[in-house]
Amino acid sequence: HKRNVLFLDPTGCGKTEIWRVLGKLYKNIRIIDSTRITQEGWKGEYKFQNVFDGIEEDTAENMILVFDEFDKMCEPMYGSNYSTAIQNELLKFMEGTDIECKDDKEKAKIKMINTSKISFVFCGSFERLTDVKTESESSMGFGNKIQKKDAYVQYEKEITVEDLVRYAGIRQEIGGRINQIVQLQGMTAEDYKKILQDKTIS
Repeated sequence: HKRNVLFLDPTGCGKTEIWRVLGKLYKNIRIIDSTRITQEGWKGEYKFQNVFDGIEEDTAENMILVFDEFDKMCEPMYGSNYSTAIQNELLKFMEGTDIECKDDKEKAKIKMINTSKISFVFCGSFERLTDVKTESESSMGFGNKIQKKDAYVQYEKEITVEDLVRYAGIRQEIGGRINQIVQLQGMTAEDYKKILQDKTIS
């Protein structure tokens, strides 16, 4: 069943590791580094259609695509115009359509991939969201310095699709297609200690 889910948490909480482990168990999971993707017409070797490189059509059409560092795609260094353009391309994939993909590993082979059954997972820390939201809630004037520990509190509050659209640069159309937001808890020193001491995962 197609679902679109967003994983949000402070850096270092293990969201990528969860999907890395699942990817070893299930061949239909692929993790994509969102910072590598460039839009059509821009320099860069990795476009949206490249996520299906080396994958058979029947597998590709039933995949779970995990976009790691997704917040960097929504808040890129290139500015809002770049963000809007690249989210437009992502939206085509999410809506369910036939995508013509040229496999770079098999130069002559062109595949038509229908994306209507593909599930999308977006992972990110969205630090800008927590910073700006903290500032909007606590600032009593210009120049009020935001402490990292204050912004960290935002991760413990419920973060909504409206927050993602308002503070994190996610387009309304993409936000409206996110079925669930998963907020992971921050890792503590005690958590790391348990991991190191557990012989099955250490």
